[in-house]
Amino acid sequence: MYHYVNHQAIREVFVSVEAEQDPQTRAEMLDKIEHEFADLLLAQYEKTCWELKHHKRWNTGQIADTLDISERKVKTFIRWYSERTGEWNPLARPKAENVIDISHLVQRRDNQAIRRRSTGTNHDEDGRVSRENLASGELANQMHTTLHDSVLSAHDT
Repeated sequence: MYHYVNHQAIREVFVSVEAEQDPQTRAEMLDKIEHEFADLLLAQYEKTCWELKHHKRWNTGQIADTLDISERKVKTFIRWYSERTGEWNPLARPKAENVIDISHLVQRRDNQAIRRRSTGTNHDEDGRVSRENLASGELANQMHTTLHDSVLSAHDT
């Protein structure tokens, strides 16, 4: 995609720089032009990345390839645009509300099961068969043996 660039307008920006006789003042003018141009260019990159992601539903790889920048920079531009404008960040993960984190309980239960297996304990404290027994197949073997012994064979009839 090629677009027209108004070279005359760009040259007009530098007319005052070329007319400046003092090199120190000229350097300051060039620095100011460079920063203003970079700010405008970055703002357009941010907006373009955000719009491609949000409106066109492109992934960051497609955007990076199109703009010839890294995916990391694409993500940065989208985040900066969202922060600067207050727009929704399409890369942000939704926050879960009204959720209770029980991962510490699950982890403790898993740790207890590992300890029981390593000590050879097969039953819970109150004597019931534990889930670990069921998972290990011991209970299934016991049930199979019991069922096998209770079934009449051909010789029994």
